[in-house]
Amino acid sequence: MTKFLITLTLLICFICDGKGKTSAVVEMWRTHLYIPAPDDLTIKEYMRIRILDETGYRFAIYQDYYNTFKKIKSLHYTIFDASNKKVKRLSRIDAQDIMLNPSYETADARSLYLDPQYRNFPFTIEIEVESSYNGFIGLPLWIPRYTHDLEIINAEMTLECYRAFKYRARELNGVNPPAISDNAKLQTVTWTLKNLPAIEKHTSHKAFVAEQPKVHLTPLSFSLENTSGAFYDWASFGEWYRVINKDRNSLSTVTKTFLDGLWKEYGEDTVLISKVVYQFMQSKTRYISIQLGIGGYQTIPSDEVERTGYGDCKALTNYMGAMLEYLQIPSNHVLVQAGGDAPEILHDFPSNQFNHVFLAVPLQGDTLWFECTNQNLPPAYIGTFTDDRYALWVDKTASKIIRTPAYASDESIRTTICDVQVHPQGDAELKLKVTQKGMFYNEAMYYQNLAEDKIQRFNYSKFYYKDFSLNAFNYTIPDKNEAILNLNFTLKVNILAKAFGTKMLIPANVLQPLEKSFQMDLLNKKTEIRRAFTLEDKVHIMFPENYRIDIKPADVIESSEFGTFEMHFETDYKNGLHVFRKAVINKGFYSNENFDRFYQNIKKIRDIEQSKIILQSKT
Repeated sequence: MTKFLITLTLLICFICDGKGKTSAVVEMWRTHLYIPAPDDLTIKEYMRIRILDETGYRFAIYQDYYNTFKKIKSLHYTIFDASNKKVKRLSRIDAQDIMLNPSYETADARSLYLDPQYRNFPFTIEIEVESSYNGFIGLPLWIPRYTHDLEIINAEMTLECYRAFKYRARELNGVNPPAISDNAKLQTVTWTLKNLPAIEKHTSHKAFVAEQPKVHLTPLSFSLENTSGAFYDWASFGEWYRVINKDRNSLSTVTKTFLDGLWKEYGEDTVLISKVVYQFMQSKTRYISIQLGIGGYQTIPSDEVERTGYGDCKALTNYMGAMLEYLQIPSNHVLVQAGGDAPEILHDFPSNQFNHVFLAVPLQGDTLWFECTNQNLPPAYIGTFTDDRYALWVDKTASKIIRTPAYASDESIRTTICDVQVHPQGDAELKLKVTQKGMFYNEAMYYQNLAEDKIQRFNYSKFYYKDFSLNAFNYTIPDKNEAILNLNFTLKVNILAKAFGTKMLIPANVLQPLEKSFQMDLLNKKTEIRRAFTLEDKVHIMFPENYRIDIKPADVIESSEFGTFEMHFETDYKNGLHVFRKAVINKGFYSNENFDRFYQNIKKIRDIEQSKIILQSKT
């Protein structure tokens, strides 16, 4: 489902690959929203941006979309050199007009893409664009500093609307209340921001967006393609969504016959029947993005999904819901802002903040959650795409904000059994058997969908040895009904151990360091452990025959507000040592003093993991 917010022109250029320096300076950015009558919206934007270097060149590329509801009426693009001399003028006819994502999308949306092909840095661009809308469900999120290496000198957003127009606004992170003026026909509301410096790169897009000065703006009522809806509260918007998708649930006789047989085969087992229906849906369809008609919110009918074998998130969700409805099993659509690092929605600000829909089947004491766009997921597994976030539960006259399930530490577990054979020169062969559950199962999507060369690159990125080769790999999913992924690796690691005279030193932890399991923003002193998890390792290190253990690290158990960490070392009757490591990490957001404590805890664990096993030669 397309996110039908009217997007600020350059917002789609968000890229976090800079080094925290200023790559471009917005000298002026004016956004003017003009609403003279219901369903009549025009947006004019003027941007003057100084492009400093090659890293900032991406800000010089204009790209925006248009479709049935949105028309780009005019586009003027001017380039000035370092001395502010006009050197080039471009317009809409110079832009490429392309279909959005033509490889997998059926849509009425197209994109204008204009690359100025000018690289005499520094230079300045001026972009003026006017767009008109034939009905609208949302208004733009105003977030001028939308990436880290962009400096904002002046930015303003003006809403000019007819006097009876009702809207809701929310200013966040230092945006002052707007200036308001009126005349006989129109009200003018203006928000301004000045002198926002470029900032350092954040490790999390979610954290970055949460901190930025911004304004959320939404109409309280709207109409779109002869339908009327409202954002008075979540129930009113949910009812609009429910009504426009009502009575689009026809099923073929063949499907009904299949469904009739489920009660005979599985009796009253609603859980099992729901999972079988899900797998039937997966086997009959594939995902394709479809953005035709009413803002990307109205589904194509379920019988058309059956006929064509494809659908987008709302169509596949509707198809599965139609089959459950035929079986008299209640289900609910759930609207959500999907993505592993998606920003939180404002759960107390009813507005169009969603980009995805999936299905919930409420049962007594529990709820099953079905992600209908992935043909490989096990039943009732939503992964990190829609977990632990606010979402809109669509229900007749009673739609409401809910929180989707969060993974507990005993649900997201990665278990590793590793045999290490150390050779006299310090090189080693490692054989790893890894079992991943919960959020760690997400990696199955890489292995199921990526080409072999990309899988190889992904596998190499999982290990942190300075010099190694991956000699063998395979994966299995032992049960299609369970989120369990088994991985097997054979590695050759050069200089895993270091020999010094008659002694040899081996790291206490030969696997991935714990701190590589999450990202820490040291500069901004914050980190978010978005999902709790557990790591369990059993490592058997076999030494060369002429070595024995001289010193082994002491057993360690560390417990804190952040979780627990332990390592234990046991010798065996051969030339070997068993190393057991277990980490249980709690979900949490840490900043400032809180982050300092977290970081000190991680440094302590790092020291433990980097301690050495010391071997002594027998000769």
